[in-house]
Amino acid sequence: LPSGEDSPTTASGLREVDATRASDRRVEGRGNSRETAISNAMVRLTHELYGKGAKRAKSYLTDDMLFCALEEPLTVVERTLVEGGLSGMVRQIRIRFQDLTEDRFTGEVAQATGCTVLNCHTQIVFDPDVLFLIFVLEADAKATRGSDVLKPGVSG
Repeated sequence: LPSGEDSPTTASGLREVDATRASDRRVEGRGNSRETAISNAMVRLTHELYGKGAKRAKSYLTDDMLFCALEEPLTVVERTLVEGGLSGMVRQIRIRFQDLTEDRFTGEVAQATGCTVLNCHTQIVFDPDVLFLIFVLEADAKATRGSDVLKPGVSG
């Protein structure tokens, strides 16, 4: 979109943002630019590290938790292994590799949220293929004050 134009929203009110300037990539947030920046960073990092980014990403931020879901993240090799019955191997390699590169992901989250990342957990599921990244944040009133952050039990 040209600079200054608002991003379109989906029927559920999620903001669509082009993560890689390619029409087949979508990043969604609840209209929160911080969530959109985080989703963009997660797609960019997975693309840099795996050679392929997710087709679609969503991030949900509360005062002390961040939940990211990256859809269709598998490479051609991983997809072939899963179709050959080796999904356990793909999961194990993905999670181990994520452990090795965790600092890059937590660094992006810390920068975008202004909070210290206390812990991170990764999981991947198949059919549909979704990579989940869960970050536990140190709640920081200065970092979340005045932002469009959802509080537990409060809908956005």
